[in-house]
Amino acid sequence: VPVARTDQQRAGDAKIDRMGTASTLKLLLEFSIPAVFGVLVQTLYNVIDAVYVGAAVGENGLAATTVANPAMTFMVAVAMLVGVGGNALAAIKLGERRRDMAERVLGNSFVLLVGAGVIAWIVGLVALDPILRASGADDAVLPHARAFMTVIIAGCPLQFVAFGMNNFIRTAGHPNRALGSMLVGTGANIVLGYLFIIVLGGGMMGAGLATVCSWALSAAFVMQFFLKKGSPMPLRREALGIKWRVALRICALGVAPSVMELGFAVSNMIMNNLLLSYGASDPLGSDGALAVMRVLSAVGMFTIMPSMGIAMGAQPIIGYNYGARSWQRVLDALKWASVAGVAIGAFFLVLSHAIPVQIVALFGVTGDLEAFAVQSLQIYTIMYP
Repeated sequence: VPVARTDQQRAGDAKIDRMGTASTLKLLLEFSIPAVFGVLVQTLYNVIDAVYVGAAVGENGLAATTVANPAMTFMVAVAMLVGVGGNALAAIKLGERRRDMAERVLGNSFVLLVGAGVIAWIVGLVALDPILRASGADDAVLPHARAFMTVIIAGCPLQFVAFGMNNFIRTAGHPNRALGSMLVGTGANIVLGYLFIIVLGGGMMGAGLATVCSWALSAAFVMQFFLKKGSPMPLRREALGIKWRVALRICALGVAPSVMELGFAVSNMIMNNLLLSYGASDPLGSDGALAVMRVLSAVGMFTIMPSMGIAMGAQPIIGYNYGARSWQRVLDALKWASVAGVAIGAFFLVLSHAIPVQIVALFGVTGDLEAFAVQSLQIYTIMYP
């Protein structure tokens, strides 16, 4: 049953509807710049976290975060299945002028995210050690990785809500508010990470606790947008009832980015095991190889995440105009997003070849590891564009 719109909600509707009328390049800049800035700040935290862990725990701590990456990537993949798929479907329904269905998609996505988070929590706690072993953890690294991931898995429902629901804020026409939720979580993570890891000496468990606390704060910030009075896309109680046709459509639209992210998780597991095997037969050592890979992953995020920010900004524009059957606007948005992605990759390729020693030095990589890390960085970035 249609619900009467308030003046505040009608103003919000106008923000949404301009996705079908304003310049696609202007919209892409408006939506993508906050997203790119947000993911860069989040990526900066990953680098700072590596610095904290490297300083407080050492080489084994960096290696532990490397073997934890596949499990964390898997968590992101599950959140993307629902969050990206639901966001795309909601944008399409808004373009079709079916706001009631867009709100139904929002409600179903929230329930699916919470449910998936609980399932991932149960599976992770039951099979944590085998997962970490499969990701390349040896006897020296396993205790550190276990301490970190035990806390991370306990908070994964919060991550699913914070990450998955944030996309809907952008689709509702509020890219700066979506940026705010990312900045709140990342800022808290940086401060709490220093407090728990360095000041209190919490080690890997402190790193995990800082991350989970930041997820909780970000999730609260995100949910306040949908629960506040006059929200342009409110989370209504009646929309929480699962409609399986809607749920399946959400997952169908989210399966491509989710499978792509799962591919990253599988390739990371294979890479870690290769590093473990070949590193053990080299003076570098397996833990040294994993530590260098942690540096490469952190640097790589500075390229991947801005490109994801471009995609996050483009998605609601593409989805809305797809729903409105404005095919040329869909193609225009895709064109400008592709150009921006290639430019970002080219910039970081040049940077990694211009100042590689300075980049690896940020992570405390010196001595025997430095030359290997520099060479690896230059190979790792060669296909960035």
